Amino acid sequence: MFWGYEIFKPLVWAHRGFSSEYAENSLEAFQQAYLAQAHGIECDVHTTLDGVVVIHHDAHILLEGNLSVTISERNWDELRRLTKGSLNRLEDLTELPVQGLINVELKDQGPLNGLLVESVSRIIRRYQWQKRVVLSSFSAALLRLLHLNIPDCSLAALWASRLPEVVEFKKLLPCVDAVHVPTSFLTLESLEAFQAHGYRVVIWDVTDELMLKRWTQAGVDGVIVDNPFWVKH
Repeated sequence: MFWGYEIFKPLVWAHRGFSSEYAENSLEAFQQAYLAQAHGIECDVHTTLDGVVVIHHDAHILLEGNLSVTISERNWDELRRLTKGSLNRLEDLTELPVQGLINVELKDQGPLNGLLVESVSRIIRRYQWQKRVVLSSFSAALLRLLHLNIPDCSLAALWASRLPEVVEFKKLLPCVDAVHVPTSFLTLESLEAFQAHGYRVVIWDVTDELMLKRWTQAGVDGVIVDNPFWVKH
């Protein structure tokens, strides 16, 4: 269980950094999120063909001339040249404050899932981030691989539909200790049920401050927001 949820209520994750004001998934957006008193930043990662972990939301990157490139189909040097050095790698987060928490969302890479997990695990061990990060994914396959490769990290299941009964959820994903769910698919009953079984419940897809206030008063463990200032510390 990630220690941050014991200390911060709710734990504030800045969605792709302070993305309502700065370029998402950029070092500036991450830095500004920490300055805005977010407890941690959330970022999305993919792998290149040669195992470099790239921070970017989509699998494809739009280039000049309305052309696009797929991250997983290129080596890092080629990708960096095509994007004119605009991309960040996961290890570039070492430039940020060391006390900031990091929520890494791993995007499904199909046949390169194993490479992504190995690369992410290697970076976490190299910088000793085990107690600093939460690893999340929509992919059950990725979550299982993460549990096998780096069992000392906290794992969260990203969910974009109705939450099942807790017993069913445990059977589907026995390796996770948190669920990240949009507000549209969370009820007070499911919040209480999951928390009663020891899960941390984090909300995302928060559209305004009023909605955020309602769910924080209901007792969610964490929030993923574009604007950390929405959360009153």
